[in-house]
Amino acid sequence: DLLAEHYSSVFKTEVLPMEEMDQVCDGDRLLLDTPFSKFFVGLQLSRLRETLATGPDGIYARLLKRTCIFTADALSDVFNSLLHQSKVPLIWMDSHITPTYKPGKVKTEPAAYRPIGVTCTLGRIFERKINDAINHHLETNSLIDDSQHGFRRGRSCETNLLALMEYH
Repeated sequence: DLLAEHYSSVFKTEVLPMEEMDQVCDGDRLLLDTPFSKFFVGLQLSRLRETLATGPDGIYARLLKRTCIFTADALSDVFNSLLHQSKVPLIWMDSHITPTYKPGKVKTEPAAYRPIGVTCTLGRIFERKINDAINHHLETNSLIDDSQHGFRRGRSCETNLLALMEYH
């Protein structure tokens, strides 16, 4: 209870209101009209670490990985249906919070623990595809400034420093 009280005091719990959008468009093309293929889903499932912690849905990564050749087709249909309806299961928005100790802090203080949220594995796979589609759109349409290095594939703090050194 002490950790829950501390976390709720330092993190916002309000959900900002958002307008519902049936589809996000890029001209005549739907931005998120990127179907989940059986291959994509199967690949993501086969790459799961079997020791991943179980999220709120209680589905083990080991089960998903070991049954991927049997479930990839059905799961791709489920993902495509959810994408088409612009909906996700509510449980995918939930997480299990695990406090992780920050080295060098006083262990008896609640602030010495970092909250790590464990979400549903299927929700993470769904998010990965959408994230890839958004990143692809931003990159191919040059919507991110070239000086932006953080959170971009193939770029890092090191590439940012090299670019800065070339600039001066």
